[in-house]
Amino acid sequence: MIDGCATNMNVDSTSESLDISGLDISSLLSGTGVINYEHSSKSPSDILGKITYSKKIFSSDDCESERELYWWNKIDSPMLYIQAELFDGVGHRQASELASIMRYDAEQREMGEKVPNVVSFSVEGSVLDKTPDSGVKTITSSIARAVTVTIKPANKSAEAEIMPKTMKEKDPLEFLNRSEVPYIALTNSFKPILEFLPAEKYVNFTIADHKDAQGAHMVLASKTSGDVSKYHLKKSNDHAQISFEKESPLLKTAKDYKSMLGNVQEHPEAFAAAKKMPNSNWGQWVVKNYKTEGKQKLGEMKDHLEHFAGSQHIPEVAAVRFGKEHDFDKGLAHLEAAESAYNDRTKSKVNIVKPTKRTTKLLDVGKGRAWQSLNAASCKEDGEASAHCGNVGSEREGQNALSLRTDHNLKGKIYHEPHLFFVNDTNSNALGQMKGRANEKPHKKYHKDIAALLSQGYIPVGGGYKPETNFHIDDLDSEHRSQVLNSNPKAFIMSGDKQLSQNAMASIMDDTKESFSPVAKDANTPSSTIGRTRE
Repeated sequence: MIDGCATNMNVDSTSESLDISGLDISSLLSGTGVINYEHSSKSPSDILGKITYSKKIFSSDDCESERELYWWNKIDSPMLYIQAELFDGVGHRQASELASIMRYDAEQREMGEKVPNVVSFSVEGSVLDKTPDSGVKTITSSIARAVTVTIKPANKSAEAEIMPKTMKEKDPLEFLNRSEVPYIALTNSFKPILEFLPAEKYVNFTIADHKDAQGAHMVLASKTSGDVSKYHLKKSNDHAQISFEKESPLLKTAKDYKSMLGNVQEHPEAFAAAKKMPNSNWGQWVVKNYKTEGKQKLGEMKDHLEHFAGSQHIPEVAAVRFGKEHDFDKGLAHLEAAESAYNDRTKSKVNIVKPTKRTTKLLDVGKGRAWQSLNAASCKEDGEASAHCGNVGSEREGQNALSLRTDHNLKGKIYHEPHLFFVNDTNSNALGQMKGRANEKPHKKYHKDIAALLSQGYIPVGGGYKPETNFHIDDLDSEHRSQVLNSNPKAFIMSGDKQLSQNAMASIMDDTKESFSPVAKDANTPSSTIGRTRE
C-alpha cells in the first residue's frame, strides 16, 4: 500500500496552481481510478496499481487518521490525499520494481536518513477552466481521472511513500493464489476450505478449523459486495454456529424460549427481546441471562441489543456467537470488540450509497453537502456505509431518519456519501440519536451544518445506543450557539446552562398550551411539543 499527496495548491514548475476545491474526484471515488507510470497507459505494464481511497483535505480539522494528519503536517497546503494498492504482489514486474524503489526510501527514513523521495505523484485529467495567462495561472475547475507516479514531477511537493506496515491490515488470504487452487484458504492445520462445500460436510474439522473457515469467509465477505458478500457472510455464520455448538452448546431453536421462560405472559419483555435477535444463539443468550440477571438488567441492555441486532451487515458482529460463560456484560463486551474490529478495518474507506426514491433534500448547507430526509425510520444502507446500525431494529412509530451527505456525480448518476445520522421524532421535532461514523460523536467540522439544521426548529434531546456519543447542544462554539439561540431557543432544553434550559422549557410549555387550547382547532397546525406520550 502506498499513499501521499497526489496534488496540492502549491505553484509548480510551469507556474500553475491547482484549486483543490474546484477539482472533481468522482472518478477516483468510484473505484475506477488507477496508478500509471509517467503518464502512460498504453499497455497493461504501465498500470501499476489501483486507487483505493481519495480525499480532499483543506485543513487539519479535515484529517481523520494518523496518515492524513502526517501528510497535512508535511505539505501544509490544501491537497488531494490518496491511498493505492500496487500490483507487485500478483506478479506485475513493473509494479514490483516501483515498490523496490519506494521500499528503499522507506528503509532510509526508518534509519533516520533525511533523503528526498525518489517517487512523486501527478494527477491526470481535464482542465475545465483557469485564470488568464499572466504570471501564476490558477486552474479553477478540473477533473481528476487517474494518478501517475513520476520521478520528474512538476509539483515537487506531491510526494508518494509506502505506508507503514502497522497501517496496512494483514490479509489472511494474501498467500493464496486462487487461480491455481480449488480452495479459498487453508486452516492453520493445513486443511483446505472449499468455497461451495456446506459447513456441516467438513466431518474432519475441529472447532479451531471451523473458526479458521469462519474467518476466511468473513474476509471474502468484506472484499465483495451484493449477493457475493451475503453468500460468504452466510458461510461464515454457518461455520461459527458449528464451532459454537461443539464448544459450548445452548438450546438451538426459538421454540425453546417458552420452555425456558415457563409462563411467557409473565415475561413478555424477555420473549419480545429474544424474538428480535437475528439467530437462535443470540435469542438463547438473552433468555438465559434474563433468568439469572433479571428484568432491570434486560432493560439496561435494551438499546444495546437493538443496536447490534440491527448491525448484521457488519460481518464481525454477525459472526458473534455466545457461550455459557457470556453473561450480559461479557456478551456486550464481545459485541463491542467485534464492532471495533470492523471500524478499524474500514475507517480509511469512503463509502457511498444510492439514494432511494423516498430520499428528499431537506436543507442544503453548501460545499456539496445537504441534510437529506430519508422518509423512513431506519436505513440499512446508511448503516453499511458509515459503520452503524442505521436505526435498524430500533424503529419507532413517528420516527424519520435524517442524514448529512455529500453529493457525488458518478457517470451521470447521483450518489451520496453519508457523514452524520440523526433520528427525528416527527411528533415532537425532537432529535434522538445524533451520531457520526461508527457511532462516534460528530466531528466539530460538521457543527456548522448541525447548527443550520437546529435553526430549522429541531430540538436535540438524545438517547438511544451510546447516548454519551450523541451530539450535544453544548458542543457548539459561541458563534454557532448564538446562531441557534437566535432562531430556535427551544434547542437548548438539554443545555448545561441552567438559564437557557429553563427558557427553552418555558417556550416549549407555551407551545404545548397553545397546541391544546380551544383556540387551536386547526388540525393541520403542526405541534412543536416534545416528550408527548405515544399510545
